[in-house]
Amino acid sequence: MIDINSDNEDRISWIEIEEKLFPSRELIYTLEESQFKALTFLIPILMNSKKAHVSYGVISWDYNDNVSIELDVLDTLRRNRAIKSEARENFNHLSVRVGNKNQPNRAKISTCITTEKENQSIPILDACVSFALMAEDGFSNQLPETLQKSIYEIQLSEEAYKRKKELDALLFRRRRQMEQLRQQIELEEERLFEISSQIEEQRIRDLSWEELLHEHENTPESQNKLERFSRKLRCELIGIPAV
Repeated sequence: MIDINSDNEDRISWIEIEEKLFPSRELIYTLEESQFKALTFLIPILMNSKKAHVSYGVISWDYNDNVSIELDVLDTLRRNRAIKSEARENFNHLSVRVGNKNQPNRAKISTCITTEKENQSIPILDACVSFALMAEDGFSNQLPETLQKSIYEIQLSEEAYKRKKELDALLFRRRRQMEQLRQQIELEEERLFEISSQIEEQRIRDLSWEELLHEHENTPESQNKLERFSRKLRCELIGIPAV
């Protein structure tokens, strides 16, 4: 016998979750077609969940007694152009925030979570489904490093968090300066090689045949870029393969 009451309850529950995910009913009709199938997987997960809280397009879970994690589905869809929006950034990113349950007025930490490269062609709501399944499993699987970092940081005192961000910014600037210095050194080395190789080429071409053979036979194995350049040029002029 078909349980009509159960079917009605499921329909009501489905509509309730749908309305919480899309407070503005017009938004659901602006979804790309590819997102609808994933939505039919996401809603039953939330209907059967004992852990998730859904409100105004945001799904939240308790990570532990101190930390909550929320997935902003609407913001994720907007940023990935899955619904009509002016947003142009953060393709293949989930909009995730981590909060401190003991300090509800404290600003949440936004966390950058990207889909894997081989999955970046699938609808972004599929990634939301995967995140929801991970949350429903109690976040027992290996968490993305960015999420682990945010969970750690939100449990610091606000003063300690501020000091950590200042230190992170300082280290970032130092790494950037070192990278710029490395690139500058490489550029200078390349310029020096270009000048040196031109001078060396002219010197070798000015050698007599006997001098060229003598130099080639008595020059040890090439050790650096300029020596390898010289050996290759001598081999070309003599007509033998460069070794």
